[in-house]
Amino acid sequence: MREFKGYADQKQHGVNEAKNDWILSLDADEVITEGLKTEIAALFQQEKIPYNGYWIRFSLYYLGKILRHSGVGFEHKLRLFNRKTGAFVFTYVHEEIKVNGLVGRLKGITIHYSYHDLQHHIEKSNRYTTLAAEHYLKNGKHFSRWWVAFKFPVTFLLYYFVKGGFLDGYPGFMWSFMAAVYTTTKIAKTIELMDKS
Repeated sequence: MREFKGYADQKQHGVNEAKNDWILSLDADEVITEGLKTEIAALFQQEKIPYNGYWIRFSLYYLGKILRHSGVGFEHKLRLFNRKTGAFVFTYVHEEIKVNGLVGRLKGITIHYSYHDLQHHIEKSNRYTTLAAEHYLKNGKHFSRWWVAFKFPVTFLLYYFVKGGFLDGYPGFMWSFMAAVYTTTKIAKTIELMDKS
């Protein structure tokens, strides 16, 4: 059995073992729509694929609804790429794909079922904010305590009003609230780690 050294390393190992050059990377909680499936199939019918990678639009399914706004309704991620020109790279929470050369954009959508319910969201946020705080501390990033109190209302207003969370009803409110909790908590955890170090 191969030793697990992180998601980026594990996924890149899968890329290296693949038989074909083109890779579509999906997590277990992500599902491509029929429209995207058709679009990708048509892309590979072309004599020459014009780009080395493609951004794909993601929509988040949250608390029983696909969010159309809230800062996640039009999110794009680079997930389809040619392994000859691209690879996974490590980031502190989520791994990313970097591609050399031109990158295009597909119209189809992938649905992200990231959270089963609010409890699951809180559990994941707790884990990710700890990882983020450890990354900040390791890289010498510091925060003042007054920034914690300031960060929550600013983030909530950004997601709920500026990014249109109010247009997504109750799920949009909760997403905006949890986004504010997340950003505030990772700063507070960083300060806590600074005090302990």
